[in-house]
Amino acid sequence: MTQVRAFNAQGQLAFSKILVEKAPDITNQVLELLKDGTCSTSLGFELEISKLESRLEIAEHLWIYFAPGKPGFAHAGNRDMWTWIGAAYLPVLLGNPAKIKMIGEKARWVLEDSSIRQHRHLISGPYVIYAANSQNIENAMAALATPILSPGEVVERVAGKAAMTHGSAIAIATELYYDKINKKLKKNSSTHDLGGPRRLSYFLGQIDLTIDYPVMDKAHLIDLLPEEFHVFLNATE
Repeated sequence: MTQVRAFNAQGQLAFSKILVEKAPDITNQVLELLKDGTCSTSLGFELEISKLESRLEIAEHLWIYFAPGKPGFAHAGNRDMWTWIGAAYLPVLLGNPAKIKMIGEKARWVLEDSSIRQHRHLISGPYVIYAANSQNIENAMAALATPILSPGEVVERVAGKAAMTHGSAIAIATELYYDKINKKLKKNSSTHDLGGPRRLSYFLGQIDLTIDYPVMDKAHLIDLLPEEFHVFLNATE
């Protein structure tokens, strides 16, 4: 178990610098930063930093500590904490120097203030989706089925738009792009072409001008889908 901490300004700056430089010994640099008590503050509760693979797995794990009534719940909105947790997970998720190329943009590890980029954080992103759909996680599988380090296009389009992270919108994304039998995204679900998640985001944005789609029944929303989405509705894998 690890004491959960929150980076201060010094820690944020140091971690950002490490991410930008992407040195071959990046995992060692991050571990040293985490040991530096002058760069962060303890929040008074513990978290197990586990080697996990999928967004669903890490969301389920975090829910143990950050669900309502749990020690971390009061801190769930602390961006500096999520950045520290991102740093704590980085050495575990990368595993070896060959994965340095998977570090990607800073927003994957540093939880930014921008509402249009927060979903890209590899650790808090799955938790936010899970929390928004805790009463029916099956509805949210389109945004939870992929690997932690490779969220993919469906996650980008679904989790990147607040109105699509819950209710009928995420349920319909799951209906379209998630294979419930094989528990993975359907073939070609990341396409930018007709019927893909980008097109779904555009479509929902258009009807949002006249229809309150987040509160609609999933079946009724499916009835409104243009024909281009039927290829995914009818697909089984």
